[in-house]
Amino acid sequence: MYHKDKGKKNGHQSVCKACRLAYQRTKPEKFAKANKKYAKTHPPTEEQREKNRKRSLAYQKENLGRYAAATRKYKLAKMNRTPEWADNKAIVAFYEGCPEGHHVDHIVPLQGHNVSGLHVLENLQYLPALENIAKGNRYE
Repeated sequence: MYHKDKGKKNGHQSVCKACRLAYQRTKPEKFAKANKKYAKTHPPTEEQREKNRKRSLAYQKENLGRYAAATRKYKLAKMNRTPEWADNKAIVAFYEGCPEGHHVDHIVPLQGHNVSGLHVLENLQYLPALENIAKGNRYE
């Protein structure tokens, strides 16, 4: 099935959606750069953010079990990745000192695909919220 391309006269692309996605998977670095560049040049408006927030809250209410399971999985991963020697008071202070509009991010994700980090002070950083959301569970 071909998908729409407004740049073409007939409105269709020359490859099917499945083929295009397969090609994108073979060169993830190429498309990741393009997506990051687009996100920087086209930040969401306040209206879009509000719309996304409402959609997210509606999803959470409709899927309480799934949302609770995902939250629990993250909390367990955090607990399992916190060594006994970690300075919990310093970690709490780091979270409390987070600037407005920023998130506390794990430099090496707790549940990464190829590598997983520890929940220790040395693995935490402040990131602007949009950058942290875009980073997801990846380690670059």
